[in-house]
Amino acid sequence: MPTLIGNIFLGIAALIFVALFNMMYLQKIPKTGDSLMGYGWGIILGYLAILAGMILVAGIIGWKGGFSWVGTSTAARWLIVPGGLILAVLAAGLCAFVKGEPMPVPGLLKWLSGLLPALIPLFLFIGFAVLLNGGEVSTLPAAAYKWPLVSAGCLGVLGLCIAAWGFIAESNQNAVRRAEGAKSDQARYHQNHLDNIDSCDVTKNMVFILVFTDANHHPEVRERAIAKIKTHPDWQHELIRLLECDWAPEAFTFLASNEVDDKNLFIEPVRKGVLNQAKLIRQNIRESSQRHHLYAGKFSWEVERMLRAVDKFQSAEANYLPEVREVRAALNERWIFEKPTFVCAAVLDKWIKKHQ
Repeated sequence: MPTLIGNIFLGIAALIFVALFNMMYLQKIPKTGDSLMGYGWGIILGYLAILAGMILVAGIIGWKGGFSWVGTSTAARWLIVPGGLILAVLAAGLCAFVKGEPMPVPGLLKWLSGLLPALIPLFLFIGFAVLLNGGEVSTLPAAAYKWPLVSAGCLGVLGLCIAAWGFIAESNQNAVRRAEGAKSDQARYHQNHLDNIDSCDVTKNMVFILVFTDANHHPEVRERAIAKIKTHPDWQHELIRLLECDWAPEAFTFLASNEVDDKNLFIEPVRKGVLNQAKLIRQNIRESSQRHHLYAGKFSWEVERMLRAVDKFQSAEANYLPEVREVRAALNERWIFEKPTFVCAAVLDKWIKKHQ
């Protein structure tokens, strides 16, 4: 009775393999779309079904003592037989999956993908059929079951090792390509920054290159931008004009990272700039119409640079505490949705506490 049950499961696994063989070798493998997705799922489910059937057959063979030639103890057999079976079928399924992969794969793995999906199950069927139906193991020719099963196991390990090596090599190559791409992009952005600076008419559009004077920029970009700005015949008064209108955040970007020739000129304009920053925050909150428009990090850039600039001009004669409090109060502007907790609120609270 156990032998009959084993043969039934072996037959079902064989029929599934025939269907997979037809799909992999006798039909054109799809390259794109839903057909490719169907092929992939067919491979996965098909080999899982084969594995399930073969595990049941292996259990019956083991119950009959058919794996007594494997290992020196029962524990070793329980480790080697199921492990080898799983690795073998996994390798066959992986190679079958790669066989339909439209993207480039390592050459040796591509070659194995044409052989292992058929050879490994075939060797397993032969070895299991002999052990299941051949009576006592001691009466069977060892080559009839050992060579097919050992070959299946070795091919499985070989296939998985080559697949692992191939995927690691491909991953390393992709990492190198990404690094080279990022380096190329960085060089392009760097040159674009320099071109924008060089082409700027500072008598009309100085505000648009102030961002390049921030300390986070490459020294070459920053120095080029500062030098260009100072070609303006009255660049300090242009900064003052920007502080006193809606361009205050851009002016603070410059002041946070750079010095001016006459700090006394900026004491009151900085005060107006901070109030303008508060006004812009309130306006931005009121005009935000979607939940994603406001997020925890919103306004952090502007507030951080504003405070750095304010610290340069803060003194006993120039106290900006009331104006900074206005910026903090602006974060409490009512909104149609529930506002997030702004990160910059804690930064402002810390500054206000320090200067009270």
